[in-house]
Amino acid sequence: VASGGVRMEHPHPQAVPVEAPLAVSVPRAVAPAAGADVILCFGDSLTAGPKDKSSAAYPQHLETMLQDAGHRHLRVHNAGNWGDTAALMQRRLPSALQACLAGGGRLAFVLILGGTNDLLQQYQHAEASVPAVAQRLQQLHEAASKAAFSPHVGVLTLPPLPARQKAQLQLNQNLRSTASQSSMPSYMPGRRFLVDLESTDPALAFDGVHFNAEGNLEFARRVFAAMVPLLEADAARRARIVNRREIGRA
Repeated sequence: VASGGVRMEHPHPQAVPVEAPLAVSVPRAVAPAAGADVILCFGDSLTAGPKDKSSAAYPQHLETMLQDAGHRHLRVHNAGNWGDTAALMQRRLPSALQACLAGGGRLAFVLILGGTNDLLQQYQHAEASVPAVAQRLQQLHEAASKAAFSPHVGVLTLPPLPARQKAQLQLNQNLRSTASQSSMPSYMPGRRFLVDLESTDPALAFDGVHFNAEGNLEFARRVFAAMVPLLEADAARRARIVNRREIGRA
């Protein structure tokens, strides 16, 4: 498969790289409602979901879970883009953040899943590329945490990637370290938190990279479970603010 004029070969017969985009864009599988608090799901095709829309991407499942759990003030914005490397994600992040804020709502969470394409494009030197990829992802986490409203930032590890397993495991360890460095208490805005996708069943990947409907549903379950403590802390913080205002009016 050609990407940027470079022929990419793959030792694993089922490993199909994420296709390089013709142009940088921010496709929206789920659009934020006007005035709603927004969760930005940011990444490559693992976030964007199937091109043919044959099944829902994980952000769509996540929004359903949030609505069912009573978090009706939240909407999910899918800013996954097929073919993105971490460098392309850095270029796209400002416009993706702005798209979320344009509706007038509060940016509550940014969930970042990237690095798969970086590893796939390194045929012989995937492991050597890990530090640079990890640094770019860390810069994305930093930039997201400093966005308007200081959103919580989800650090998503890569799901199974058989063609680059050793590099994938090394990158995930770096991502865990990044998430663990966030010493902020859960009730503080801008906290980074881990969503570990590494142990997702590899049998749910239909081509060694992309996941089927059950795989995307599993991604959403894990993201939702990691978000619950932060959602509860945010609700408690808002309640304290309301109570103080009520006392001040008394």
